[in-house]
Amino acid sequence: MSVKTTCLGVLSGLLFSASGIAEAATPCPVADVAQDLASTNPSIRLKAARVLREAACYGAALPLAALVADPVDEVQLEAIAGEVAIFLNKNVVARRHVGFVIEVRHDVASDAFWAGPMASSGRPAPAEVLAALRAAAHDDNPRVAVEALYAFGAMAAEVKGVARRDLQEANGPYLADLAGSAQREMRLAAVAVIGRIYTRWPDETLNESVGPAVIAALDDREDVIKIVAARAIGGMRYERALQPLTDLFSARARGDVAEAALDALARIAHPSSMPLFKSLLTATDTGLKTLAIAGLARGGDRRVIAEIDDSLMYERSDDVILSRNFASVLLENASIDMLGEGLLQASRHDIALAYLIEVASTRPAKFLAYALDPDPRLRADVADILGLTRDPRGLPLVEPMLKDRDPRVAQAAERAVARMRP
Repeated sequence: MSVKTTCLGVLSGLLFSASGIAEAATPCPVADVAQDLASTNPSIRLKAARVLREAACYGAALPLAALVADPVDEVQLEAIAGEVAIFLNKNVVARRHVGFVIEVRHDVASDAFWAGPMASSGRPAPAEVLAALRAAAHDDNPRVAVEALYAFGAMAAEVKGVARRDLQEANGPYLADLAGSAQREMRLAAVAVIGRIYTRWPDETLNESVGPAVIAALDDREDVIKIVAARAIGGMRYERALQPLTDLFSARARGDVAEAALDALARIAHPSSMPLFKSLLTATDTGLKTLAIAGLARGGDRRVIAEIDDSLMYERSDDVILSRNFASVLLENASIDMLGEGLLQASRHDIALAYLIEVASTRPAKFLAYALDPDPRLRADVADILGLTRDPRGLPLVEPMLKDRDPRVAQAAERAVARMRP
């Protein structure tokens, strides 16, 4: 049966209950196009969907969800793009590489997904919207299916609390099945979505239902899928993948796949991986050395600082030095100033941001000065960093930014507060 005839009410119950959509600050044109949404003419339905997409108001979310199951592909794609405009960012610019080169299709939802968490409003979509997108991921049109899955993954990643656990439990078999698709784009999207939804938040118990599927993806014939699978495993900190990751790293030794495998091992930071990390302190490949130092830092043994410093006597790589600063913060409770400086340098921004998100999950008080910094770029980054911890302890630092004079800071603060409030 085509997904276009699936009952959304039934699928909604498979996901979780969610609070209703808040009233938009400005009038939403749903009433103006209500008759057009039910028209038998697909051109009229398409025009109505476009009106709602351009309005990007919360009140349009449920009407657009109904059109995600429309029998006409163009209407479906417009409806998916409308949900992206409401809950993500209709003007996102996709980052084609974050740590490792990842080539993806160019489309509205996929671009929003690969732009990362900063492309989101931070606010979870209602169950009906997620149910519609999840159903459309089985559409008979591959473009519709992949777009729906990317939109589902980006929006579902914002769900919190008990609803998040219910969502993970309900969607494990479904996503594992898509990760084994014969279509390369669907496999890539499914593994990436698993990585986004099942990344373990602080103090969260790992849901292992998708673990075997992601381990299987490490053997995919496409290197890009191996890379995305490794990143998903690292975010999950899935210890059962330690041996497959180590084997993959040993087989490749260098290059993007090897770095992805090592990065996953470094994020898991299991004691059994520490000898490997120490052996790479003298590596000539600065990427591997950077990841090894980060892995040692997460291992928690302060004694490794001396070994790290011995290996850096003549080091000139900014990334390696930044990883040493990260180790100092984790192992010696040092200042975050060096990592903060990295946020202002384009070449180091993303790695500094990732390190600081980890630091903020246990040390939010270190960000007080940065929350008050005169540079709006730093204030915006700090809001996002604290928001991505989902830790309410950061609210006193972020809530004043809601009234920041710089719109970028205020927008980041809105996103952060949505993530941190229960």
